[in-house]
Amino acid sequence: MKVSPNLNRRDFLAAGSAAALAAFALRGWAAPAGPRRLRVAQIGTAHAHAAEKWATLQRFPEHFAVAGLCEPDPALRAKAAGQEEYRGAAWLAEEELFSRDDLDAVLVETELPDLLRYGERAIARGWHLHLDKPPGRDLAAWRRLQAAAAAARRVLQPGYMYRYHPALRFCLEAQERGWLGEILAIHGDIGKVIGPARRPWLAEHYGGSMLLLGCHLIDLTVALMGAPASVTTHRRRSFPERDAFSDHEVAVLGYPRGLATIRSLLAEVGGDDRRQLVVCGENATLEVTPLEPARLRVAFQRPPAGFRAGYQDVPLPAVAGRYDEQLLDFAAMAQGQPSRLPRFDAAHDALVQDVLLRAAGA
Repeated sequence: MKVSPNLNRRDFLAAGSAAALAAFALRGWAAPAGPRRLRVAQIGTAHAHAAEKWATLQRFPEHFAVAGLCEPDPALRAKAAGQEEYRGAAWLAEEELFSRDDLDAVLVETELPDLLRYGERAIARGWHLHLDKPPGRDLAAWRRLQAAAAAARRVLQPGYMYRYHPALRFCLEAQERGWLGEILAIHGDIGKVIGPARRPWLAEHYGGSMLLLGCHLIDLTVALMGAPASVTTHRRRSFPERDAFSDHEVAVLGYPRGLATIRSLLAEVGGDDRRQLVVCGENATLEVTPLEPARLRVAFQRPPAGFRAGYQDVPLPAVAGRYDEQLLDFAAMAQGQPSRLPRFDAAHDALVQDVLLRAAGA
């Protein structure tokens, strides 16, 4: 039985209830223990995660020395400069940023077409790189970036924040302990409503909903089930008379004894609050419904110690900041420490991008 390095075996064996077990298995990680703060800058304000990533850096001044914010697009910079989230930011011109020799790392938070381009420049400058998701539509370019990061011994962290989700951490722990048995099915839903003005741009650059949002659940599915034997995609345009955006996509990942079905609808009213992941194993079913704020239920056929047969709630710690654990892990890795989630290594990232592009028809 494999035991996570974040969980003490004596504590685990002593846990006498689901609540006690969750308290041990899901407790917060220690902060990075590097010798100094990570000197970091952010490139871009256009990505949907950009403002919260910037705010996260500000919340941890003991770990991040933030040099400033670069928005290469003048119109986007003017827009961001008037937003509360970026009040007080030190703005850096693109030439100024890339001429600096005092940085350790950058976060790239541009829109999809520019992510890989700026990522390549960052690695070439010798910086550790947090690159938001998905990392482009060019699989060969992604592989070149991974190879360059590996050759330079630089961290390359893609922006899949649900990896650090406490419910997903519980799923991984349960799988590693053999509580689930072989996983036979995964059902995932992730959606929201996209306004009409943005849909034509998304149609041009993303093509459909799988690349934009379904990528998160592809990442988690591959972590739990590995490489699929087949990938089948169903694509629909809810409003073909208005635009060419495939806003409703379903990917079916085939395995020798299982199927994973990932659905993303970007015309789903209330979809933000109905995102879910259901993992069905031979011995247990895990339901994370909704993903945020997470509610986790588990049903066991043969329960391990501390649980009972049938459904029960598993208490989860509150998530203070959506990107806190992710960026703290980035800081730790850049300081030479191992990742807190070793399963999500470069080989996993390469496989995810391959499966995602097949699932998205890109």
